[in-house]
Amino acid sequence: MNNKTAIILGGGISGLLVSKVLSKKYEKVIIIEKDKLEDKPQVRQGQSHAGQFHVLLLRGLNTLEHYFKGITGELKEGGAVELDLGNGAYWYSYGGVKQNKITGINTLLSSRKIIDYTLRKRVEKIPNVQILDKTKYIDLIEENGTIKGVKVKGENTEEYEIKSDLVIDATGRGSLTPKWLENHNYPKVEEERTLVNITYKTAIYSRLEGGLQDGKMLMYSPTSPEKIGVVIQPIENNQNLVCVAGWHKADPPTDEDLLEFLKQLPDERFYKVLSACKKESDFVTYKVPYCLRRYFEKLSDFPKGFLPIGDVFCNLNPAHGQGITSACLQVEILEELIKKHDPANMSEIYFKRIVKVLDECWNASAYENFRYEETIGIKPKAVNLVNKYMVAIHKAANKDASVYAELVKVSVMIKPAMNLFSPPFMWKVFAANMRK
Repeated sequence: MNNKTAIILGGGISGLLVSKVLSKKYEKVIIIEKDKLEDKPQVRQGQSHAGQFHVLLLRGLNTLEHYFKGITGELKEGGAVELDLGNGAYWYSYGGVKQNKITGINTLLSSRKIIDYTLRKRVEKIPNVQILDKTKYIDLIEENGTIKGVKVKGENTEEYEIKSDLVIDATGRGSLTPKWLENHNYPKVEEERTLVNITYKTAIYSRLEGGLQDGKMLMYSPTSPEKIGVVIQPIENNQNLVCVAGWHKADPPTDEDLLEFLKQLPDERFYKVLSACKKESDFVTYKVPYCLRRYFEKLSDFPKGFLPIGDVFCNLNPAHGQGITSACLQVEILEELIKKHDPANMSEIYFKRIVKVLDECWNASAYENFRYEETIGIKPKAVNLVNKYMVAIHKAANKDASVYAELVKVSVMIKPAMNLFSPPFMWKVFAANMRK
């Protein structure tokens, strides 16, 4: 086992978290990032989705705090808004508003760039971690089935090689790894795609103090066949991030059309809040044609000295807010395994352990995706029955705060989804729906 140098491809949240874990195992850790990194929060060219709606779920926030003590406080100092999702969200769905209840399940709301920047500044303080920005990953260096490093090109340099004992691919949904494997005579990675054709349009607005908004995050979830949803999310600098989403090629309205759309909703609060806010940026569009799952665990052969992580495995529906938390859980598994195994020679056991996290996130997202008959892909088991029950849960949560509190715990991934199918909870759902 040689633990001198580890290379991480990609300087996003997955890559930054992995660098912390590997810094305890390797003498030197190098992060390769193609974008220029500014000494300020930024939406980078390589993160076109970073300007869209993001929620740092409690499970993911706990992981960040585990690796970087005090980062929750730093995020709050940077402007992140802390709220109890059980009591701080005004969520309209299935004909009513969720019954609020203080749960102690706090999360942080901010723009994605604040999270990335705060995390990066902490990583920059780790003595044996080096971040090479403006550096493009060109190719892997393979010798007899083992990855020995990478070829890269700096902004003002020719191509050059960096030798390593381990390479981590944290380049996200655009990863070149599946193609590289195929081009180098490894088995093809099996992929599963679910066509959702979602369009997001997001802009920054001012935020109202007190009054109608009262510091809350406002969410309007469409009920099939409706396809337009809206989130008004408080973020840093006394602003709102307003995200309008359209499922299955529905075009989200903006500006005056958005206000007109909100005026037609069955709950007038959305219109009253946004009409009183001042628009401070143009709407930015981001499209998600499909969700993608890659089954690395099914491969019969995989190079040593190389591991993928984060969105390389699985591109989830951003509407469900699981992406950052999924990456955090994967990093926890990586940390656990490298304490007992050679990181350069553990892909098989690593893939098997990661599957549990991916299955949980993918299945939860899949049931939501198939609320619409237009969704194309492999349907999860008993999807129609489960989704009918989920409708009953949502309607019950509009009447019973304890039902909503349990739904929140599962949604933020601190409780397993099976809790929603326990007999006592199912009875609560039934009883709430029987009430007028």
